[in-house]
Amino acid sequence: MTGFGPSLIPWVWFKAYWAGWAILLCIVAILFWVRGREPGFKARLTLVRERLTSRTLGIAVCVCALILGTGGFVFYNTNVLNRHDSSDDRLEKWARYEKAYGNFAGAIQPELSAISLRVDILPRDREATLHTTYTLVNKSSSPIRTIHFLPDDEVETSAAVFDRPARTIVDDKELYYHIHELGTPLATGDSLHVSFDVRFSPRGFANDGIDPSVVANGTYFEGNDWLPVIGYERARELSGRVDRQTYSLPPRRDIPSLDDTAARYATGAKRIAFETVIATDDDQTAVAPGELRRTWVENGRRYFHYVADAPIRNDFAIYSASYSIRSEKWNGVAIQVIHHPAHTTNVDRTIQSARASLDYFTKTFGAYPYRELRLVEQSGQSMTLHASPINISYQEAFAGLNPEADPRGFDLPYAVVAHEIGHQWWGNQLSPADVEGSPLLTESLAWYSAMCIVAASLGEDHLQRLLDMMHESSWTISSRASVPLLWVYSRYAAYRKGPFAMYALREYVGEDRVNRALRRLFDQYKSGEPPLPTSKDLYAELKSITPDSLQPLLADLFERNTYWQLETKRVSAEPAGRGQWRVMLDVNARKVVVDTRGAETEVPMDDPVEIGVYAAGGSATRGASIYRRMHRIKAGAQRISVVVPTKPVQAGIDPRNLLIDAEPADNMKDAAMP
Repeated sequence: MTGFGPSLIPWVWFKAYWAGWAILLCIVAILFWVRGREPGFKARLTLVRERLTSRTLGIAVCVCALILGTGGFVFYNTNVLNRHDSSDDRLEKWARYEKAYGNFAGAIQPELSAISLRVDILPRDREATLHTTYTLVNKSSSPIRTIHFLPDDEVETSAAVFDRPARTIVDDKELYYHIHELGTPLATGDSLHVSFDVRFSPRGFANDGIDPSVVANGTYFEGNDWLPVIGYERARELSGRVDRQTYSLPPRRDIPSLDDTAARYATGAKRIAFETVIATDDDQTAVAPGELRRTWVENGRRYFHYVADAPIRNDFAIYSASYSIRSEKWNGVAIQVIHHPAHTTNVDRTIQSARASLDYFTKTFGAYPYRELRLVEQSGQSMTLHASPINISYQEAFAGLNPEADPRGFDLPYAVVAHEIGHQWWGNQLSPADVEGSPLLTESLAWYSAMCIVAASLGEDHLQRLLDMMHESSWTISSRASVPLLWVYSRYAAYRKGPFAMYALREYVGEDRVNRALRRLFDQYKSGEPPLPTSKDLYAELKSITPDSLQPLLADLFERNTYWQLETKRVSAEPAGRGQWRVMLDVNARKVVVDTRGAETEVPMDDPVEIGVYAAGGSATRGASIYRRMHRIKAGAQRISVVVPTKPVQAGIDPRNLLIDAEPADNMKDAAMP
């Protein structure tokens, strides 16, 4: 989308600088090069003086001038036009921030209830200005006299202007902390407006690369990256244990405890009203959350007016590029894929996945609250997607995925789009408290829901191929040491172990039961008002729909860090008359609980485990299923005998890897015939 963009010019300057040094070193090497048997360094110096001709000296002088000129220009850009902070400088800065203002962490502040933006984007000049108005409401029981206003350190933010008398009592431009005292305290239930401008106008180039937020084609920036925060921000504190010790800061948990009651009453999940008018070049399309009320051209600039038709979570982005737009309708919801004109590979399947997702989520969990759902392409070569309310961003590399060329035979873009749309429910409506286990209520539930959509729309066999890929990617974890799933915060747990646990529960107790529990959870917490839900609330709902006989399994999946070690040693088959076959499986089973240090403790096992037998045909990963039932499996070696109606090809224990297995590759074996 962006071509070389603004990165080409600094690349050339850096390369010219290092090329100068390379040429100078070559000259030095030529002068000192050994050509014979020079006895020592003194003799070499004599030869250097003989070899240093006026031509060589002239070249060396020119090269030195090149080094000084390019180096001076690079230094001017990276250290004069731009601030160059080392990692230690930044750590020291935020340590001072916490020491100076940490006592305000509990200060009562008004809540952000609305944002109104007028955004002026100059793509070719790489500039943007956000004329911003916040609406703040005092939802506490006490009057509020001071407003803590924290701008971002990567952009220029003008002084805050209040709609009532106020004076600045702290104006810390180094640590970006400002405190304004209101002439009259803001009473309970009252609101005020504060206006300011945020300007992005990069000068030259920085040492750590080019900020691609505003470019000639492919502008993308997130509001939370640039707009100020109201109230003390814990995200700016140092988090690492060693860093905090180095700067004499008290110990602090990196992730709040699952039992942290205060975290459940945070206001970050609350909804805001949102409206924006964006001006950009007349050949570009600007995108923001909400319904596009109007677009017009004035003085060679193109304007777009967006209004969110329902409050959104404060997580949004602004886009501007030369886009193509594909639109469809689903039950009054406008589905749009806004993409680079040349990137059309996945547009149709994205629309299909969006339709299937809206249909499943709406019927299963509740209404989609907006009249628009967009997937918007942004520049970038990663597979990253991000689901803000209404608008889901995806990068160019994702747009280029071609599932038809994938030998594994599943549609990854279809599943990933379903996962991201799932965040319109799990994350953007039901927003959990930011504590241990919170990814289980966002990423894990979104992936579980996507699995259900793939099964419903593409079939169970297609889902199994997707699950096989996900299982393969999860086998590479270096250690099973972890807290149980209810307390985890890791990427592996969020994107793999959590969805696998939810899918296993679906297969054991039934999809309808699991979804009924999720619907109750969603209905209770979808407003975003505190107290926010935690993984314990999800677990309580899952316990309520799980039969007593499967409660131990539920605890193994969520309350304990349990791993099964299931192995099929041998499979034999023999005719059993009337076209039937008797299949004997010799299996080993073991169950362990792993603690946070990786120590394993074997525990008794008497669990329902699936036994599967497969005939010829089917998919590339397994044959056609002819037998799949739960058997009670105890620890140790045992033989299982079943009768099937068709000649078997392979069989095994837990063939679909429903349980978290230490070595899932040994679950299946080919059947030996007499």
